[in-house]
Amino acid sequence: MYQVCKHDVPILDISKIVAAITKVYEAQETLRSEVELSNYHEYVQIMAEFEWPAFLEYDPIFHRQIIDCMNNTDVDAFHHLIEQHFGVPFISELEEKCLSSPILTKARQAPLEEAFTLYRTGHYFGAVAILMTQLEGVLDDIEKFLKREGFRPNPKNEDLLSTRYKTSSTSEKGRMIKIILEAMDLDDAVGEYSYLIGYIRFKVLGGTLSQSEQDVHANRHLICHGEQTSFGTKEQALKILLCLDSLMKVADVILERHDGPQLISA
Repeated sequence: MYQVCKHDVPILDISKIVAAITKVYEAQETLRSEVELSNYHEYVQIMAEFEWPAFLEYDPIFHRQIIDCMNNTDVDAFHHLIEQHFGVPFISELEEKCLSSPILTKARQAPLEEAFTLYRTGHYFGAVAILMTQLEGVLDDIEKFLKREGFRPNPKNEDLLSTRYKTSSTSEKGRMIKIILEAMDLDDAVGEYSYLIGYIRFKVLGGTLSQSEQDVHANRHLICHGEQTSFGTKEQALKILLCLDSLMKVADVILERHDGPQLISA
C-alpha cells in the first residue's frame, strides 16, 4: 500500500499512478496463455518488419487481426488496422494520461497539449516538431521522479551502454536506452523492449536516415538541424506518439515492479 508523506508542496494524485499501473498489469496478464504469448511474439515481429514502434501494445484481438492481415498478404488492411486501432480513442487516452500525469511537470503540459491539437487537425509538421523536442523532456521528468522515489538503477545497464550500445550514459540516446533497460529488467511479463530500443536508437535518435527512411520516420537530429524536411505525415507523427506512449508505459512498469521506498510527494 502506497503511503504519502506530508511536505509543504502539492501532493501527488497517487490514484492516477495506481490506475495506470493497474491497467498495464491487467493488459500484460492477457499474455499469460501460451497461445496469446505466441501471437504476441509474431505480432511484434510483424511490427518490427514494418517499422511501427507499437511493441508494448498488449491487445490480443489486435495481435490476431495483424497476424491475419499478414497471412492474407493484405498490406492495405494492415495499415488500415493501424490507423483504426491507434485512432481517436487512443490519442485522447494518451493525451489525458500525459496531461494528468504526476510524473510529468506541469510546464510540460502546454507543449504536449498543443502537439496533440496539431495532430488532430492534421498539422503533422507542427506535431512532430514539438514532440521531437519534448521526448527528452519527458525522459528527464521520468528520471527525476524515479530519483525522488529512491529508485536505484541496475549498474549492469550502465555497463551495457558502453559495451553493447556504444553510447554514453549522459547522452540522450544512452539515457533513453538505460531507462528502457530498467523496465525490461523489472518486468516479469514478456514486453519486447529490445525492439523499442532498436527503433528509438536507430530511427528517432540515430545520426542519419536514408531518404527513403525519412519519408516514413522522423529523426530528431535531422529535423533539429534542418536537414529533414519530409516529416509532415500522419504516419511519422503517430510513430512519435507511440514512442511517447511507450515511455509512459516504461515508467509505469518501473513504478509497479520497483521494490524500494514508498512513494512520496514531489
